[in-house]
Amino acid sequence: MFLYSGSGTGKTMLTWFLCERVLGPKITMKTANKQIITGQFNKELEGKCLLILEEMSNSKFTDWITFANRLKDFIDSDTLMIEEKYRTPYPVTNIMNLIINSNNSKTIWLDRNDRRYFIPDIS
Repeated sequence: MFLYSGSGTGKTMLTWFLCERVLGPKITMKTANKQIITGQFNKELEGKCLLILEEMSNSKFTDWITFANRLKDFIDSDTLMIEEKYRTPYPVTNIMNLIINSNNSKTIWLDRNDRRYFIPDIS
């Protein structure tokens, strides 16, 4: 889900409620660090069923494309390779759901017919 709107519309409150009151902090993660998707190490994602990417922004066009391509793989994959520093990578079942909160419409690269994202109208 991609939640895009101006500041003060309640995007963060919605995701806070899901993390803290519905699912709980043990199986959710909230971050503004896009390296969790584009970087090499992702051990903290193991066992999480909801990842919230808060105020994601990509300043360079190449970063934008790289992030979008990694997101596609992350969303569609049945398995997730867990990589930890100085350890052998291993696969786990991908149970992750993703919510992206942003005030910037250029946060993710969307193809015209992309079926991966739900983008509700927020006002």
